[in-house]
Amino acid sequence: PESELGLLNRSEKLTWLPVSRALVSVIEEGLRVSDLTHGTWDFTAGKLNALYQNGKTPGPLSLEAAKLKTGYFHVEARRDPLAIKRSRRGITMELKALSIGFATDEIAEALRKAGIASFRVAIGRVVKASSSKSLWTYAIDRPGADALTTETVPLDNRAMATVSSLMENGAVLDYPLIDPRSGKPLISDLTAVTAAETSALKAVGTAIALLVVGTTEGKALAEKTGANAYFISQTEGKAVAASTALFPRNLR
Repeated sequence: PESELGLLNRSEKLTWLPVSRALVSVIEEGLRVSDLTHGTWDFTAGKLNALYQNGKTPGPLSLEAAKLKTGYFHVEARRDPLAIKRSRRGITMELKALSIGFATDEIAEALRKAGIASFRVAIGRVVKASSSKSLWTYAIDRPGADALTTETVPLDNRAMATVSSLMENGAVLDYPLIDPRSGKPLISDLTAVTAAETSALKAVGTAIALLVVGTTEGKALAEKTGANAYFISQTEGKAVAASTALFPRNLR
């Protein structure tokens, strides 16, 4: 059967449409990330992103047509009652990446309700843990002298997510990085970002936001929002790491 999001994307109605708590939660995070990045990442840019898949280079008319059907500001979400509304027809939403974070949180909550106090839930590079003794860790890439090495950091009853500009189909990011405002490929010095947050959904969203804005703006944004993050960028062909002040000390 078609998913709830698929049915919503096919609808041409511009009225409030009842949806599930899950969909409202993920769309709310999509709105937060899109707003944080001022539209550099936009969860309604599926039509625009599709133009670049399979090595295609779209023409100006195709780009303008897709941009007219892009804009997170055309989407509203509410919780009482649960519903979504769009202000322009043709606006569709791509939420695969954020849905992975939501699913991780839901599994963690189910384990808590079952009376399991210590657990680690992982879906790809999205992880959430709970423990009173800091038992759980998260593997993170760290630039070494010749190549990236792997190091573990404590999860400490929180969630972490890593997103990469190099990920393709089936990985965390839904599409190649395209700036919806210009309709052209996004230029960012970052190749990967790891973010630590209280929820896996927010960890994925924060990591995406920081990745698309680049190292300088990303570090400022992380400090402003109180996010803990670890950045890997490319400088003169070499991987370089940076982090916010509160990220685990062994990676600073």
